[in-house]
Amino acid sequence: MGFVWHVPVPGCSKMLRSRRCNRLATCIDLVPDEYVVLGKELADAAGNAIRPYFRRVGGVSTDFKSDQSPVTVADKGAEDAMRTILKDKAPNDHVLGEEFGTSESSIGSDYTWVLDPIDGTKAFITGKPTFGTLIGLMKGPKTVLGIIDQPISGERWVGVHGRGSTLNGKPVKIPEDVPTKLSAANLHATTPEMFTGIERMAFEELQAACKYTNFGSDCYAYALLAMGHVHIICEADMKPWDYTALVPVIEEAGGVITDWRGEELGLESDGTVLAAVSADLHRQALELLQYSPRGLLLLREREERAGSGDDLSDINDELPSNLPTAVGASSMTGFGTAMQTSGNLSVKVEIRTINSRHFDLSVKSPRYLAVHEREISAHLRQELLRGKVMVTIEVKDSEMIVLPIRVDEDAVRAARHLIDDVVKASELDVTPTLDQILRFSEVFVKKENGNINDGVYTLVEEVVRAAVKDLKLSRRREGYALQLDLLRRSKAILEICEEIELRLPGILERERENARKLAAELSENLSTAKNVNLSSVSEQLIGGRVDVSEELVRLKSHLSIFELSFFSTKQIGQKLNFLVQEMNREVTTISSKASDAAVSQLFPSRRKVRGPTQREAMQNPQVPIKATLCS
Repeated sequence: MGFVWHVPVPGCSKMLRSRRCNRLATCIDLVPDEYVVLGKELADAAGNAIRPYFRRVGGVSTDFKSDQSPVTVADKGAEDAMRTILKDKAPNDHVLGEEFGTSESSIGSDYTWVLDPIDGTKAFITGKPTFGTLIGLMKGPKTVLGIIDQPISGERWVGVHGRGSTLNGKPVKIPEDVPTKLSAANLHATTPEMFTGIERMAFEELQAACKYTNFGSDCYAYALLAMGHVHIICEADMKPWDYTALVPVIEEAGGVITDWRGEELGLESDGTVLAAVSADLHRQALELLQYSPRGLLLLREREERAGSGDDLSDINDELPSNLPTAVGASSMTGFGTAMQTSGNLSVKVEIRTINSRHFDLSVKSPRYLAVHEREISAHLRQELLRGKVMVTIEVKDSEMIVLPIRVDEDAVRAARHLIDDVVKASELDVTPTLDQILRFSEVFVKKENGNINDGVYTLVEEVVRAAVKDLKLSRRREGYALQLDLLRRSKAILEICEEIELRLPGILERERENARKLAAELSENLSTAKNVNLSSVSEQLIGGRVDVSEELVRLKSHLSIFELSFFSTKQIGQKLNFLVQEMNREVTTISSKASDAAVSQLFPSRRKVRGPTQREAMQNPQVPIKATLCS
């Protein structure tokens, strides 16, 4: 099966604005009126339990859970109050809460209440009214009711499937004049600490693309998004009680909320959340996240689940046009072009690059651009760093005569004098003709435009920059395909390491048994060995010889650093080259030391990076473009 690069962009109704019910009766059937009333009653009870502890003199009693997140007596009291009401008024429904876990009814029910008594406990402890009580109701896998309640300010957002969102009973709708581009949008998250490793890198990509970022609003930010004040929220490490109630409030207000894969949020979601005020803004953020480091690995996992093969032939056709450029892989090989017309002038620039360990630039351009060649070279060197770069610049003037040549009058006079000298020397009575003069090629020279003015060079400079941008996108698109392929190969090596770890105890036991037998035979034949435990000595020697645990640990560590290196903003070619050399060394050691035919076959020599061309490519400042890791 060929590789399918699938990007779930919010284009379907389930991922855009909440699907409206065709009939009000259907909506009421999903969310009975009494359940909406019950949800509000739960919020009232939670608020009554929380308010006495807010900004309490002397603070509030706080414990810490196993994950070191704080929990207060107010958290537990609020959830207990809500559970008491549900036990009385909806005893058949399931309950999932942050503080007391799951409570399932013995009688089957389609409804599940998902409760977070205080979302934003740290804000609550420090007296900031940005926390809230979250109450979500699911019917089967779908969230049909959501409540965000701020018990201090008295604000309550309620989203009901098919009936819209409200703030204190008044309809809430995201306005139409929200930003349409990431560069004009604000970004919110609870804390940067929720992002780790490649998730942090992905978030930083989005952060760099947005106008500015705010931290610390907890669930209150989602309520503000439903009103259009907050534009994008991106978070990770979320639990079902953190996001379930948010879905109806945002969708019914006209926003979009999914995970980082673009899929609906549910109890089995991966904990990532992306919310936006519009489908278009959500799509832009989603594409950026999916082609970020973490997104690339998620797509690799999706490909593996689909049972895809190694065919990457169609990957470039599926990549979006706005790939992130801060981190990630770029190939040295690429082609970029741009053309622009202003008045009677037309400028076209083509740039070709191929792999090289140094920056080697050649520029073909009109002679009058020579005075600006240093500026052009400096810009290209700054943008492209290394590689063999070939640039062609064409400037055409529509007002020029058709033939781009002119008559060199000095050459014409010189030709006439030369012919006269020949006639005089030959003493012939002939008169020089025009045809004889035209036979001298020197009388025609290539016509130049003369000295270039600032306006013309400004146009040339703009087109050069546009061509560089097109070239970098071309190199980035190829780099992503190569990066995905190398990540897959890296994962294949990791799987081999895991297989060897499973085999290793059996290999060690087999070798030790052989050693014991050999020691026993030697003991019988060596009278001097009566006081020496040859079996113990042999076991120690054999164990040290075939135990490859340390080599496996080092190899797996190299693989981890290798993968993360792709997502650095620094030049990494030398680092990747060193890592591959070290991995090859460990592979060779494991294959020879394990003394097992099956293990040796897992790491044949062909799986190494070989040859000067591949080593040179590995030293590319951004990505090894010809490495064959675990081919």
